[in-house]
Amino acid sequence: QPETAASKRPNATPPGPASDNKCARLSQDENNKVAALFQTFKERLDVKQDRRERIVKLSRDITMESKRLIFTLHRVAGASDEERLAVLTEVSQRLDKLIASKLLPISSELTGQDPWEYRRAYSPGLQELIEAMTFLEFLSTGRLLSLSGGVRDRLPSGLLVSQFDYLLGVCDLSGELMRLALNAAAKADFDTPERVLAFLQKLLGCCETVPDRGPDCSERLLWQAGDNAAKRGKS
Repeated sequence: QPETAASKRPNATPPGPASDNKCARLSQDENNKVAALFQTFKERLDVKQDRRERIVKLSRDITMESKRLIFTLHRVAGASDEERLAVLTEVSQRLDKLIASKLLPISSELTGQDPWEYRRAYSPGLQELIEAMTFLEFLSTGRLLSLSGGVRDRLPSGLLVSQFDYLLGVCDLSGELMRLALNAAAKADFDTPERVLAFLQKLLGCCETVPDRGPDCSERLLWQAGDNAAKRGKS
């Protein structure tokens, strides 16, 4: 019988249990690699999230204590020189304790990390702290505490203090100065409102010349400082 083309082809080996097991092992190995990779990603994300939560908690504590410090500073309205000095000294000491107990741990958390990645986690507390620091400086010297020569020098070196955080803290300071002026006027102290008015007018002039204020604070900066200066001028 003549050979045909079909009879010349080698017989194909049908797939058996051995080849099925090999494919299963390869598939399982690939799945294990993918699972291990995702497990690594999960662990990294968990570490970042835990760090972020710790920083957020510290930031909330900073916000609460900073508000208490600002409230304490308002006691100087109508106070005697001795009482005024006692209040300013107390707030300065409490401010040092706050920085040591809350800001230093945040700085430690950021060691070896990208500080911009966690900026929003502690920015609210930092802004409130800057408001308290600048309020204390105004009551002590009548001047505005600068960013590079004042705020950054007092805070931990590893902590990122951006220009936006500083400007937003100064925005809120204008509101506290307005309250200070009203409290002083209610106690027949008319020199303080005049000093506050002059300070706010200078502050507004500086705010209007700040370049690249950013979307977070451009409108808020000018509106709040200008509004408080205008209110004080009318009163």
